[in-house]
Amino acid sequence: MESSDNKQAPPHWATISSKSWEWLAGAKARVNDLVILQKDWDGEGSPPIREDIMDAVKDMLLNIMGSVPQGTAIPFVVPISGGYLQLEWQGDRSLELEFDSPTEIIWLTAERKDGELKREHMESGRIATNAYGKICRMITWLGG
Repeated sequence: MESSDNKQAPPHWATISSKSWEWLAGAKARVNDLVILQKDWDGEGSPPIREDIMDAVKDMLLNIMGSVPQGTAIPFVVPISGGYLQLEWQGDRSLELEFDSPTEIIWLTAERKDGELKREHMESGRIATNAYGKICRMITWLGG
């Protein structure tokens, strides 16, 4: 019988670039930085970030990292009242992924022209946290 110490990572992990692993490490570090937030961190009585929300964010990041285009910025990780998290990429094209449950994400995409937000270029909706293909397409859309 093979010892668990000799187990190797699944074959698909070997095809993921070192840049993707660095991206994942940076994103997870930003999520982990928020574990220090305590009750009332926002001065409005909000609870700490929920552990199941943090786990859902990190799981999603792990599952998309190999499909995120090279050069994609590490998202800003923003705490939200109620114990939730939001991932943000801001620029001429912006994407927000709000984790308000461990199983669903509220998403928003927006475009700016000459620094002005174009309302006709805004879309939003809800998707499952494991809708990795849709999430990757939205992140790819950021690059134009």
